[in-house]
Amino acid sequence: MSASLSTRFERLLRWYPRAWREENGDYLLAVLLEDAVERGKTKPTLADAWSIRVHGLAARATPGATLGVAVAALIVSLIPMATIFVSALMEPTWLRLGIAGFQEFSGLLLLFLTVMMFGRRHGGKLTAPAALSALALWVLHAAAAACARLSWSIGWEEADDNLLPGATSTWFGDSTSFWLAVAGTLGIASLSIVFRGPLRRNRSAFEAWMLAGVISSGCLVALFITSMMPSIMPLAAGTMLVLSAIDVSRETAGARRSQLAARPNRPVHGRARQRRARFLILLVLAALTALAGAFCAALAIGGSSWSLAFRDTTHAMNVGLALGCLVVVPLAAVGAWMLFRRFGRRWLVGGAFLVAALLLEAGSQLAGAGHPAQEPLWVLAALCIGAAPTIPLTALIPASRPVSAILAVGGSVVLALTVGLGVPGLPFIAPLASVAVACWAAVQIIVDARRSRADARTPSAGGGFQLAESP
Repeated sequence: MSASLSTRFERLLRWYPRAWREENGDYLLAVLLEDAVERGKTKPTLADAWSIRVHGLAARATPGATLGVAVAALIVSLIPMATIFVSALMEPTWLRLGIAGFQEFSGLLLLFLTVMMFGRRHGGKLTAPAALSALALWVLHAAAAACARLSWSIGWEEADDNLLPGATSTWFGDSTSFWLAVAGTLGIASLSIVFRGPLRRNRSAFEAWMLAGVISSGCLVALFITSMMPSIMPLAAGTMLVLSAIDVSRETAGARRSQLAARPNRPVHGRARQRRARFLILLVLAALTALAGAFCAALAIGGSSWSLAFRDTTHAMNVGLALGCLVVVPLAAVGAWMLFRRFGRRWLVGGAFLVAALLLEAGSQLAGAGHPAQEPLWVLAALCIGAAPTIPLTALIPASRPVSAILAVGGSVVLALTVGLGVPGLPFIAPLASVAVACWAAVQIIVDARRSRADARTPSAGGGFQLAESP
């Protein structure tokens, strides 16, 4: 056995991650060298080299790498929504089209790569060569989809320019259908490789390929339709980010559980009465908030016909929405305080962001349409709405601080640019949410009362009836 053969195999094994090589590298190298000696090889064959490279890349699909790709996919998917607030990126035309093409290509590629890396770790039905083949075809699909998007945009602009005398169109602007057909064919081929693995059981190869093609076609049509909505891609990337972060956190879950188990238990004596008192306060406050919120919503809709104090319908709408946000502040503060006592500090931080969002939106509505402070206050309120649920929910994931910070920031931005932009509708949602909180508080009071009566009827240890001893 020559030293050069061993060196070449060692160089190929660098495609595997360092941690994997430290644990399994020596054993795999010995197997490869033994096989090479038996077959009389003087160097790794092309099949051996590509097999090692493919399986090495598959081994690099660690939870940390998947999380990094998910973060990149989330950042890229937010580019179209970010350009809404940065009007300077819309001109010149070549820059706008370049950003759109880059986002289309890299967004589709990174999101597909995240799903593939996560699915290979948990599905177990996709081999490394099949995964690499599907990824290669998806790269071509993403490139064709980016060309289709650019062709469609250029075609629209050329259609507008054709209204002018002497204007002509280019072949690229008229080739949208061609690029869509190419992208669809490549996408179906890539997804068929992915779906063929789970469908092979109890089916012939032809049946598995045909069924995978049908499923892939449906998935690609659904992807095409949902890609027209700017909020779908960030939500999908955010979902994969959360799943990847959960995967990363599993390594530290045992240590976190041990720490929680080591904490001393709080005394429970006398807490039942305090719990009922807190829920009673919450019930009364939620009922008052529901009534006040319904009045504010009615004021926003038809307040201009009630009183001459409003200049017009828009003024009445702004005042009603502002008051609707303000009346929810006490309930939000009390709810955050109760969750803080039960679950910890992060819920208090989330409640603070919710209160800040309500106050900022009230200020935005009072500023009125056309005021220079209205849009900045609205965007800040949207960001606070995104952070309000995200920061507390990250506490449910046993992850390290850097991973929790990534989840908090990414989730906040995603919710801000999707759900948070609808923050002006909070005054209309608040009455229904307050009714739901009131019903939940009433149910908790009833359950606690029944539990207390059941505990009172239960005989204490050492008491109750005892059977007489037989003579």
